[in-house]
Amino acid sequence: MTVAPGTPDGGMVRTQQKAGKQPGSLEWSAETVTPQGMRVTVTAFNSQYPNQAAVRPELALTLAQLSAIATSDKWHNFM
Repeated sequence: MTVAPGTPDGGMVRTQQKAGKQPGSLEWSAETVTPQGMRVTVTAFNSQYPNQAAVRPELALTLAQLSAIATSDKWHNFM
């Protein structure tokens, strides 16, 4: 797990890379809290479902892309 600055207002982003529940499966996530207090978590798997075997060797999104989605200002309009 890594915690680093990631938002223009100084907010932090927590990223995590871990093995999935099945052999060869991976789970990556990025998490942050908006200035309004809403928690945003974006998770990617290399399997169709979290509890199934991997269907591709890598994930479709990188940690940087997951972090960009989690810290997008588009989430600010949901509160």
